[in-house]
Amino acid sequence: MASSSNLDEYMAKKKNMKRTLSNITQLENKVFTQPPRYENDTEFFKSVILKTQERLLSIIKDPNFGPDKNRVFCSVARKFLGDLNNLIYYTATTRKDKFETGKIIGDELVENSTITFFCKTILKSEKDLPALSEAAKVCVDILNDIANYSAAVCRTCMDYKGMLRFIREALEMWRKPLHSGQLSPEHANHMYTFVGLVHNSCMCCTTVTATVRSSGIIKVLKEILLYPDLSNEYGMMVVAAIADIMDEGDSDSVLRKDDDYKWVRLFIDHLKEAVKCPVLQHNGWFSFECGRVLRQLSCFDANKMILVDLHTLPALVELARINEEICLFEAVTALSQLAFEPGAQKAMIEDGEGQTILLLFALAKDCTFQEIREIARGTIWTMAIPLRGSPTYGPQVTSLFSKKTRGHIMISYSREQRQVLQDIRAELEANKFTVWMDVDRMRGDVYERMAEAVENAAVVILAMSRSYKMSEYCRREAAYAGKLNKQVIPLKVEKDYDPDGWLGIMTAGSFFYDFGRKSFKSVMAKLLHELQHLAYRQGEGVDSRRKSPEAAIPTSAVPEPPPIQLSSSMTYSSQNNRIASQTSRVTYMSRKKFRDIDKQTFQEWLDNYQLPRDRFESLRPKDILFLARMKDEAPESYYSIGRRLFKDKSDPLLKTRIMADLTEALDDLV
Repeated sequence: MASSSNLDEYMAKKKNMKRTLSNITQLENKVFTQPPRYENDTEFFKSVILKTQERLLSIIKDPNFGPDKNRVFCSVARKFLGDLNNLIYYTATTRKDKFETGKIIGDELVENSTITFFCKTILKSEKDLPALSEAAKVCVDILNDIANYSAAVCRTCMDYKGMLRFIREALEMWRKPLHSGQLSPEHANHMYTFVGLVHNSCMCCTTVTATVRSSGIIKVLKEILLYPDLSNEYGMMVVAAIADIMDEGDSDSVLRKDDDYKWVRLFIDHLKEAVKCPVLQHNGWFSFECGRVLRQLSCFDANKMILVDLHTLPALVELARINEEICLFEAVTALSQLAFEPGAQKAMIEDGEGQTILLLFALAKDCTFQEIREIARGTIWTMAIPLRGSPTYGPQVTSLFSKKTRGHIMISYSREQRQVLQDIRAELEANKFTVWMDVDRMRGDVYERMAEAVENAAVVILAMSRSYKMSEYCRREAAYAGKLNKQVIPLKVEKDYDPDGWLGIMTAGSFFYDFGRKSFKSVMAKLLHELQHLAYRQGEGVDSRRKSPEAAIPTSAVPEPPPIQLSSSMTYSSQNNRIASQTSRVTYMSRKKFRDIDKQTFQEWLDNYQLPRDRFESLRPKDILFLARMKDEAPESYYSIGRRLFKDKSDPLLKTRIMADLTEALDDLV
């Protein structure tokens, strides 16, 4: 009898569970299949996401679901994923509408903390690695899909504490059996999905790129790519993720001569096939995605001629013929990056029927998208010198750009560092300098204004940072300033960035002012002093060349500039700042000139700063310059060496006095 009672109880529970699951399915079907009854689609989507969110969270929090709660959650979540894609692909008609719809849904998921919940669920699966729980699988799939559309989803996911570490460790666990040929198909699929999540996040939200790169994921991705039997499907996804976060030194991992540039060729071939397809897709890759990978690779100088030699130009031209903003952006931006390479310029100009140049002129004049017009004009502007020599293209270049005359200091910068550059501009203007900064003046034709700014600048200030180096706009400004032999003063405005690639080459050997690591007020004072003798001032004009110390001494032809006036927020004692004081001693000397001084001049330099000869007689000018560089880049090491070199038991304060005099002397080596 007891046994029969237990059986009846079991059957009742089973029946109730089936009814519960049936009710869930009916509820979800009702939510997703009922026609919109709202004024616009946005309200409908919000109502759908809100109901789904409430249902998913109620499943997790409801204690009555017991051990079956994960199964029920996965069922509802899978249903949500399918209906999510249906809403995006069947409700929206154009690609732009699809992305806008996906963004609405993704942003709503962020606002109501669903994305945060998905991240938590994934991290709970850490103990199951290299396997994943069913709940974690569905959460990763949803994140991977929605990351295509919403930057808010990408930021929330990539910034969630522990997420990038989890992805890196999971990829590392799957990499080892992959190389030994023992990776199961299920785990291979997990690896592909996580790599896709990284790629989609970086593609949709470029601001997470630095965070992803700093996590060390790129190292694992490069090792995965070395597996010789990696399928085209998996390999292309890995290459796309690497291209999103790669830096100058990572190019050889993707463009490898030993495999005949296999992966780049695949993207070029997929792009050619995708542009022929009505849905602009080939083997799961959209045409703009292929164009984006090629655009990312084209940012690095070492890749440019390789891409040209692999016949990337015709594929990009075909992509640019598609009248969709996202396709045009990827194609024209890639051409813009390639145009910085003289060999690529030549290939574009000599291109068969001149398709590339003709396309750029057409887009620059008639494209309906303003940003695309500006990029196309900028590409032509980059190639203006060789194009002006052509009887075919010369008149067209002249008609695009005009010139005006005005003297100023131009600040060339990336918007990520806008605040510090605005502070610098304020100090320059307080000292009567005329400053051009595009936050104020970039109106109308962007490249006409940019040309005016560079052509008529007495001095061009380059604010060096990683984002500056990666920007085609910034590179164009810097390159044009170089072509015109403008006086360029580089500033470091990002603490942990040392200029590399084209920016490193352009500024190699140049003295720079380090606003990234040093005190703003002290560096600003030195910059102001140099600019007094280089730049156009209100009511005064001086030679725009960066002069030697002797040439910079005011003469009767050039009146002595007034003392530097720092703003009240930047008060600086003139007693401790020889830059602002009036002295008869000529102390400033360029580092380049100091390297070549003879022994007598070196001793006079020591006496000038009251540096004891007996302590410095064994050092060369080259050694002093090494100490100056150490002071700039590794101050802790500089002071540590100074304490050891100048230690004196009979006079404990001697080392302090010598270090103070030496530091002052090194500060004057500009």
